[in-house]
Amino acid sequence: MDLHVKGKQGFLKVLLLLGLLSFVQLPANCQIFNQAEDFVEMNGVQTENCTDHGEGLNVGYIDDGDWMEYDINIPITGNYIFSVRAASLDGGGVINIINNDNSLDNINISATGGWQNWQTIEGGIVTLEEGMQRFRLLAPTGGFNLNWLEISLSNPVDNDLPTTPTIVDNYSNERSISIYWNSSSDATTMVTGYKIYNNGNFIAFTSDNSIKLTNLLPEQEYVFDINSCDLAGNQSPSAQVIASTTSINWELAWSDEFEGTQVDQSKWNFQVGGDGWGNGEAQYYTDGANSSLADGNLIIEARQETVGSNNYTSSRMNTANKGDFLYGRIEVKAKLPSTGGTWPAIWTLPTEWVYGNWPDAGEIDIMEHSANQLNYVFGTIHTGAYNHIQNTQQGGGKVFDDVVNTFHTYALEWYPDHLDWYYDDELVFTFNNEYKTYAEWPFDVPHHIILNLAIGGGLGGEIDHNGEWPQQMMVDYVRVYDFNFGEGDTIVPSTPTNLQAEVEGVNVELSWNRSVDNEFIDKYYIFKNGELIDSTSRLKYIPKSLDPLTAYPFSVQAKDFGENYSDQVSINVTTEEVQSIAIPGKIEAENFVYMEGMETETCADVGGGLNMAYIDEGDFLEYYINVPNDVTSFASRKTKSPRIP
Repeated sequence: MDLHVKGKQGFLKVLLLLGLLSFVQLPANCQIFNQAEDFVEMNGVQTENCTDHGEGLNVGYIDDGDWMEYDINIPITGNYIFSVRAASLDGGGVINIINNDNSLDNINISATGGWQNWQTIEGGIVTLEEGMQRFRLLAPTGGFNLNWLEISLSNPVDNDLPTTPTIVDNYSNERSISIYWNSSSDATTMVTGYKIYNNGNFIAFTSDNSIKLTNLLPEQEYVFDINSCDLAGNQSPSAQVIASTTSINWELAWSDEFEGTQVDQSKWNFQVGGDGWGNGEAQYYTDGANSSLADGNLIIEARQETVGSNNYTSSRMNTANKGDFLYGRIEVKAKLPSTGGTWPAIWTLPTEWVYGNWPDAGEIDIMEHSANQLNYVFGTIHTGAYNHIQNTQQGGGKVFDDVVNTFHTYALEWYPDHLDWYYDDELVFTFNNEYKTYAEWPFDVPHHIILNLAIGGGLGGEIDHNGEWPQQMMVDYVRVYDFNFGEGDTIVPSTPTNLQAEVEGVNVELSWNRSVDNEFIDKYYIFKNGELIDSTSRLKYIPKSLDPLTAYPFSVQAKDFGENYSDQVSINVTTEEVQSIAIPGKIEAENFVYMEGMETETCADVGGGLNMAYIDEGDFLEYYINVPNDVTSFASRKTKSPRIP
């Protein structure tokens, strides 16, 4: 199972030290338990699917000299102990914990007999100062995987247990269970968060009063224990929750069972061409000549035949503007080709590229296979932040006994907060929405489905020209299910918390923590001066066209898919003075106070410097100009455009 933690919040607790009674506010972003993949900086490592309890991801491929950095808020000055959850085939690795260029401790990693055989290892006692600290975990010697790290207080001594959390409610659907509880307290230090166990196995940690556990099996009963934790690592007695997921009741929204005599072009488009398709591919995609129906199956056939400079032909079909989908389950049942160089794929792209070109627009590869790595199938995402060009792509896969003669189902379950890949209903990969920017998660716009069989290229690899041809990708069906978000939902989402504003001149960036909902948040509405100005699915928003030295009240409100609205959270913001440009005078285009859609580039005009470029329809620039009274002014601009005959 995977997990999705709903925000963080602070707790007011009592601290008893040296006979003095005082109140300590635990910082809102205090987190003494960190998933290893939640680093702020790293060098050399990669994330991969984890089979430890709780699953999710771990950091792997840790070689000599690799490192990860974490920002951790230490609530009070004292002595602490670092613990790590590690796995190593042969052992011998070392984690050097560094703070402010000072080496604090070395943790030796012993052999566990496998890269997914996990053990918890405790380090020595170190002294830490109160406040936000950056810690580097350096591997002078690598050869291990890391799942999580935890810091617990050793001195001042805290031997008492925090109080047991009180369960408030829980909600279930087909794949997830959400649990809510009231805050616990601790008499000596403070409650730092809550550990969640399933059948005695630790699976999750959160500093909030709720958690959503996902990737569960339908129609299954689960037993969860919630333990509150204090700064010393003491845990309360458990609060137990017994809950069951519901049966799958998704609605079939679109399908093609391929029962006819020819491809249904009311559902599919053929993409034609042979220019390599950006990957150095060898095939020419024909206008349907390489796609046919037989015995209730779609057959995409790659042939050794020449069209122009291409020595192979094949087919690429998509559902753009005929079947576009946002959220739901996409399921394809298929057999794959076997000759070296074949590269079948089941994937999606946005129908409208609202976030720019590839990879910013977002790509979801449901299944890819290279016959040069026969029987290994995998899924991947590509975004501005995560893509193979930067070697930051994320994905997961599975080795089957036979993908050539045996049908397998390849499915994507697309939710607002994560993506799940299921191969024959086995979860092989999860990609979570970080709620940062579209660079990490552009997956809030409709996509269409693509089926194709490429030859060669970056993933197809070396082509076996003397192998068996033609080769076929056979598809039994393509089905898309609607999750029916919001149906019958009358529960109001929680109010967004921690609304903040960063101000620089007239530029304001609003940010807030996620609301909690029994299902999913659809979007957040943004209000200025009490009027609705926009909405977003993210946790940040930048208002446009603000005036300098002006006070603005902003509010944010959450809405779920059931059209339930939270209360509004508000903040007052005053913009700052900006440097205006005196008239008469010259304005360098790049000296804007606000712009949308453009980029700067090096300018070859007299004087060099920069110019604004990539100006598309609807893009704009804003400047503040100081115009004296009773002056008639004329504006001119210097531009360059393609010559029109």
